[in-house]
Amino acid sequence: MDIAGYLHEKPAEAPERLYALALEEPERTLRAEVLRQLEVRRPEVRPILAWLETRHASSATVVVDDDGPLGFILLPKTSRSSPLSLEEARGIRLLTDRISSLLSMSSALARSRERELLATARADAADDEVHRLEHILSLDAGRHRMAAERLAARVRTTAFSPAARDALERLERLGRLGATLYLETPPGCDATAWAALAHLAGPRSGGPFVIVDATHGREHDAKRWEDPNVSPIALSDGGTLFISDVFALPATVQAVLQRALARASTEILRSSVLPPALIATGTESLDALIGADKLDPALSRFLSQGSLTLPRLLDRGEDLRSLILDTLARTGLRLRGKPLGVDGAALRLLLEHTWPGNEAELSEVVGRAASFVVGDQLRVQDLFAAGFQLVVDEQPSHSPLPAMAPRPARPRRGGRR
Repeated sequence: MDIAGYLHEKPAEAPERLYALALEEPERTLRAEVLRQLEVRRPEVRPILAWLETRHASSATVVVDDDGPLGFILLPKTSRSSPLSLEEARGIRLLTDRISSLLSMSSALARSRERELLATARADAADDEVHRLEHILSLDAGRHRMAAERLAARVRTTAFSPAARDALERLERLGRLGATLYLETPPGCDATAWAALAHLAGPRSGGPFVIVDATHGREHDAKRWEDPNVSPIALSDGGTLFISDVFALPATVQAVLQRALARASTEILRSSVLPPALIATGTESLDALIGADKLDPALSRFLSQGSLTLPRLLDRGEDLRSLILDTLARTGLRLRGKPLGVDGAALRLLLEHTWPGNEAELSEVVGRAASFVVGDQLRVQDLFAAGFQLVVDEQPSHSPLPAMAPRPARPRRGGRR
């Protein structure tokens, strides 16, 4: 309070023992001259005396209410030589009793206002952090979706045959359900592209698409699958876990995978992040794998939720031309910096081949033959130079053309007279 009667407020902190010592003094008033006499024998009062002298105060009278001390009134130093009298101390204490309710209310309002400002600042900081994390998540979802689209483009842009279209529609329908899928894959078939299509069709399309090759020795460590930091199950949280040749996993890893699937199916979701979906492949049916003791029966029950057999290249005759041209274009860009074409005779040979190795054989044959191309087109001699041997399907067609009956001879009319 200044000399004109105006109140000035500023934050400050008092020594911890100031309130305790003042409450023990008469009229709750702690005087500076008392502390000067005690500072030699009581070192703990020296910080309080220094605090009072820094503020040019001669005494401090504590203001209390029902809950305890609220504050204190400091009297400034004056030119008087006599000590503070008992009547003066009692008058100051009566003043503190009168203003205790006012200080209690004002301090409560001040604390409430301070808490409000602090909560507002925290809410603004939390809102900024939410926007930052949402931006990061949207970028991650875009990256994950772009990576899956790159894998699925190989099938999406070359599926024209009825067998491929039917498999594609069934796969997208199962993917939208978010169920566990098992893909029976012919040797050499690009199952990763088909699995990426199912992932993009489902509710986890913005999540990661984690690819696991079960034939790799690194994936046979059960402790790695149980580690929450490097486990493929944990890394695919919110996305899809794709396991190629799932039967190649050891029994211990299959048991870990089965327990994770069982736990995810029974747990109550506490966030918007979905548990990982599972897509597995194998070269045989589930019944054949269980009969050969290659697959855990408990795991097979989860995989049987959705099963699909991928078509062979032999059943995708309408797709061969686009697959061959796409492979030649990408191989030419990789080797020469420009796409390669194919002449009619070489294309006929490639179309008549049965491709028992499916997409893997096609990529290997065309890639090897492209290294022998002299001009801009793949020729027959380039195929033979690469060791290509034509294999034609000798089995009769399942839907032969109907035999046409001979047309009956028309009776000849006689000549004109």
